[in-house]
Amino acid sequence: MYDLIENKDSPSPDNNLMNSSLTKEIERLFSSLTRRDSDILRRYYGLNGFLPESLEVIADEFGLSCERVRQIIKNAKKELKKQHQSRRLLDEYC
Repeated sequence: MYDLIENKDSPSPDNNLMNSSLTKEIERLFSSLTRRDSDILRRYYGLNGFLPESLEVIADEFGLSCERVRQIIKNAKKELKKQHQSRRLLDEYC
């Protein structure tokens, strides 16, 4: 018989599945946003392979003011929250 040795450097299959599922859910949610808004959120929160970036860095990359980037993040989060609540209502009553 083979002895099994745990490889602590390798992610578990459960973690891979959860990460894949979470990535798909984030993409589904972000599909309701404009490309610019979803890109800004990805960069700000460090999603999809991005490292988290500051408002200043994002503002420079998009040619916007820091205040405008902050507003975009705030409004996009509000839109995602509204979308999530609507989906939960549909799941409960349909």
